[in-house]
Amino acid sequence: MTITELKDRFEFYAINHVKINHSLTDRKRKSFFHVDIEEIQQALTEGVQFPALFLQTPEVEKISALDNISENFAFTFVVLFKHQENKTAIFDQAKAITDSIYNRISTDILEGILPGIIEGSDEGKFGPISDGIRGWGVSIAVSDGYDGEVKAADWRDLA
Repeated sequence: MTITELKDRFEFYAINHVKINHSLTDRKRKSFFHVDIEEIQQALTEGVQFPALFLQTPEVEKISALDNISENFAFTFVVLFKHQENKTAIFDQAKAITDSIYNRISTDILEGILPGIIEGSDEGKFGPISDGIRGWGVSIAVSDGYDGEVKAADWRDLA
């Protein structure tokens, strides 16, 4: 898996999820952001259509067991809603959307659209942040094989 593959797939989810309604061309309908969590505040000030889907750039860890090296991609995605009176209703709505995205990720992995296997997840409420914006966040760890071979073409001294 690459960071680009993950980002592109999440943007696909934002475009195709019936509740999110992200547009690639209409800035007023922008509801997908690929950001580091601390950049959410900035993205929110630039105009967001709610509900919005935010994907945190993943952290990657290599795990080695002899010749069997794998990479673990740990990332978080969050669905946010603008302030409503009933916080519990916001969490219910946001969790329903994150559950459907999680289900789609699982299916995409099983069908080979995304590589790897889900190693685990953790989820919970997110926020409030500016103007009472809150939602539901899901952290996922996906493990994928890693090609640890030293390739002569990458090195002047080995070519």
